[in-house]
Amino acid sequence: VQEEARAGEQHGHAVLVGSIDSLL
Repeated sequence: VQEEARAGEQHGHAVLVGSIDSLL
């Protein structure tokens, strides 16, 4: 369960960074 939460957190961070990069 913790591994899934960690993977989801990393995915969310990647999406966040990707969206910010596209805005810049």
